[in-house]
Amino acid sequence: MRHEEPFEEDALPEEDEGGEDSGAGGFVAGLALGALLGIGAALFLNSSRGRRLSKRVRHELEDIREDAGKELTRRGRRLRHHAGRAAREVRDRLEDVFDPS
Repeated sequence: MRHEEPFEEDALPEEDEGGEDSGAGGFVAGLALGALLGIGAALFLNSSRGRRLSKRVRHELEDIREDAGKELTRRGRRLRHHAGRAAREVRDRLEDVFDPS
């Protein structure tokens, strides 16, 4: 008969659960990325070139919004037209079914 040692949890090798060392690299990378984004935003917002670009982007977005509004209005009119025609066709067919004279 073989003699086995009692099971001790402390005797197991420790698992790497992403301790302090593995998280430090991610933190530093996140910190560096945040700093770069902050510097970029500051340059964009405070330079005359950045202000011109911001103004141009704003005007482009206003144009897109205006074009989208016009397109939605046009499509809404077409939808009302088609819905009205479909409703008339359904009404006519129902009249034929209930009043076939």
